[in-house]
Amino acid sequence: MKVKVSLILTSLLVLSFAQAFAAEVTDLGEETATTTSESADTTVTPADTTSLWEESIPSDVWTTTDSWTEEWLNAASGKDVVMSPKGSIGNYSEVACDKDFFLSNACNQCFEWGKKMVGEKIAGLTDSWTNPNATEQIIYSDEQKMPELINLGWANTTWVNNPLEAEKFWKYNDEIVWTDSATGPNKQEFLLEWGKTVNFLEADLWASYALQSSDKKEWDAVGLLKFYVNYHDTDATAKETEALMHTECVAYYAWTPTAAPIVPVTPPEAIKVKTGPESFVLIIMALILSLGLLKFRKKV
Repeated sequence: MKVKVSLILTSLLVLSFAQAFAAEVTDLGEETATTTSESADTTVTPADTTSLWEESIPSDVWTTTDSWTEEWLNAASGKDVVMSPKGSIGNYSEVACDKDFFLSNACNQCFEWGKKMVGEKIAGLTDSWTNPNATEQIIYSDEQKMPELINLGWANTTWVNNPLEAEKFWKYNDEIVWTDSATGPNKQEFLLEWGKTVNFLEADLWASYALQSSDKKEWDAVGLLKFYVNYHDTDATAKETEALMHTECVAYYAWTPTAAPIVPVTPPEAIKVKTGPESFVLIIMALILSLGLLKFRKKV
């Protein structure tokens, strides 16, 4: 009887252990299935090496020069950022174009060179051209116009220039090298790169203007020298605009030097010989001595 009871208890214990082990295996299988299911729902994206590279290095380092240039040119091709050329005329001082004679002559850039007196010459003139845009500017030789001097003193003011012909007075600087243009036969062009400056025009060695006569008061405007640049802007695709004109003006004013006052020269006083009684006595004594000397010589 005891043996049967022991067998029954042993069987129950084995069955309990078997059920517990089966329950643990079932739970483990459910957790594994859950993990697998969650992994199946999640999309793992491979690392984008390009994005990581771009994020770790500043854009001004990894961007290539070509793409940067192209991007800048495209940005600068808008009409609102295209600027007119800039000029520089010798060492003249640039001023605002707010005077009436600047406005009436359609001056885009204005300069002054102080006062000029009658007979004074203006020589050694030069003009430069600067492209302030982010794209090229083009000029054509057959569209250019030589500088000219405008008389602001009217009838009683006269300017003379030597030589008379503008083509002999002015010449292009050696930096302007004309090349054949693809826009037409017998057409020549010069391309100025963005941000560059070139010496454009210069007066011939002996060429000069001179103020021959004027009745204007001091600081009255008597002359306006106008320089012209006829140019074409381009965009990032090298497409040209229509011809545009940039006009630089230099104003000259009258100078009437004040004559130095004439100081009268007083001649020195003449030396007067005193003719008083003392002088008369001395003269008589001199005569007596002279007569005495003559008599003494005769006796001897």
